[in-house]
Amino acid sequence: MTTLLYTLESLAEELAYEQHLLASMEQAIPELPEGHLSVLHDKATPQFYHVFQKDNHKTRIAIPRAYEDGNALINELADKSVIRKIRPLLRQNIKAIQKTLQTVSIPNPHQSPNSIYASSNLFPYGISDPAAWANGPYPTNPKAREHCIYETKKKDFTRSKSEAWIANTIYDNALFYRYESAFTRYGKTVYPDFQIIRPKDGALIIWEHFGGLHIPGYPEDTLQKILFYTKCGFTLGDTFFYTMETQEHPLQYRDIKAVIDSILSF
Repeated sequence: MTTLLYTLESLAEELAYEQHLLASMEQAIPELPEGHLSVLHDKATPQFYHVFQKDNHKTRIAIPRAYEDGNALINELADKSVIRKIRPLLRQNIKAIQKTLQTVSIPNPHQSPNSIYASSNLFPYGISDPAAWANGPYPTNPKAREHCIYETKKKDFTRSKSEAWIANTIYDNALFYRYESAFTRYGKTVYPDFQIIRPKDGALIIWEHFGGLHIPGYPEDTLQKILFYTKCGFTLGDTFFYTMETQEHPLQYRDIKAVIDSILSF
């Protein structure tokens, strides 16, 4: 059931993404030039034409690529051609996904009055067995797995000693977690360092450890992650936490403990 719930959640996210994409295309069409693009390949260099109706007659005008306006027109007409081809496929996909979501019904542990998750709708998988969720197979970050060399008490392998320290502290406090498990929203997949189930309400907690702030470009990537989690509905200090370090300022135990205490004291 876990796999099916995860699949349904992914379908719902894909539906939202494709609906947004279709709406953007519908909005863009009126702003694009009338007519369509035609390309002739009978010469060494392809010739582009703008084809449109004028006075009830089909008109074809060569587009001079030597000019900036000519290239802009070619790009706009090419975009229009792509949109016209993709829109029917998007509409077809949207109908198929909507039908699937309306047809499939899964019991929701949140709705059980005896479930510890009855008061929470934040945990997306609807799992009544956190241990199975944490210890079972799950999709992980495929990037540079050879760098995951620090073994934890849970038998994970992390990319840094600091992450292993965090993982072991989470484990010692009997919290169920996943390391670098896939998290997908709005058509985008990221791999948070830690996803944790909060014991009192079953909410999904994300904990990122930003350990490369001294690396050029890393702070900008960090900001983008924080903005993405905020867009997904996570709240800093409630369902989203982070720790950080630099070469000059290494991670301290008090930083880890502060996050653990916040999660347990909810």
